[in-house]
Amino acid sequence: MLREKIAEHAHIVWQRWMGYMLGHLDEVHLERWRRQAHTKYEDLPEYEKESDRIIAKQYLALLREEIEKVENPDPNDTFALHEGFEECR
Repeated sequence: MLREKIAEHAHIVWQRWMGYMLGHLDEVHLERWRRQAHTKYEDLPEYEKESDRIIAKQYLALLREEIEKVENPDPNDTFALHEGFEECR
């Protein structure tokens, strides 16, 4: 199910971020993260937006895979045909 794939990916992104963050709890990093937490995406500098774009690209790849399955289902897989239909409702 697409929702589960996206949720799994969101958890992996969170795990990696938490692992990094917990290993870098110093004033320099904390000050930057506080600033970023209070900054709208549109106001971030381009180099900081890039990490968000990378994550967005990963989500788009998951969506493309699912769209491909719905648009080009395996005619021999009746379960996949039904599942694709149900997810589009």
